[in-house]
Amino acid sequence: MPSPRPAPPEGAKRIGFVTIGQSPRDDVVPGMLPYLGPVQVLEAGALDGLGPEEVAALAPRGPEQVLVTRLRDGSPVTVDKELIFPRLQECVARLDAAGAAVIVLLCTGSFPKVAARALVLEPDRIVLHTVLAVARRANCVGVMVPAEDQINAMRARWRAAGVDPVVAAGSPYGPLRARLEAARQLAAAGAELVVLDCMGYTQAMKEEIAAVVRCPVLVAHEAVARLAGAWL
Repeated sequence: MPSPRPAPPEGAKRIGFVTIGQSPRDDVVPGMLPYLGPVQVLEAGALDGLGPEEVAALAPRGPEQVLVTRLRDGSPVTVDKELIFPRLQECVARLDAAGAAVIVLLCTGSFPKVAARALVLEPDRIVLHTVLAVARRANCVGVMVPAEDQINAMRARWRAAGVDPVVAAGSPYGPLRARLEAARQLAAAGAELVVLDCMGYTQAMKEEIAAVVRCPVLVAHEAVARLAGAWL
């Protein structure tokens, strides 16, 4: 059941959150709100209203298309990046029409350009350029992703941007032990900066992982929220 949120003050700007899973994302959005000031939150999900068979039809067709998200009940699910994009665009269009000043994609996957009048914040670009800005201070960048199937594609994406990372899988939607094991792998490889490359990683998870890797940890939703707050 969605957690209650305080009513925004009259005249507060509207911010939209679009998940590739089902809304509301009460595991992520509340952790972003402290960076945003008084706002009216609008949410939409690419899997909203779909039954199990319809969700299954959007399953990844290959490892390079794997995106990991969650359903409203918290269950993890994988979807195909290309198949989900039209539904993602529809969600953005709805929130754009509803008057959102800023729309945040709750996914660090890379997508084609999203059409909207509002400013659309794409976490993959924000995270990538944040890391590039500080990567010279880190001889080894570690990247944590949700699924083993994503490791090769993620390594290739970062290498194309000029960063040769160590990548390990530990899902934000799975048990703590998997994330801690991934953190130990990154620490053993000598990571001097760790990127939690999924919007599902929370501040609490960041702290758990930081205690293992003992180096700066960048969590995607925090970087995106800070930028959104500066714009609003």
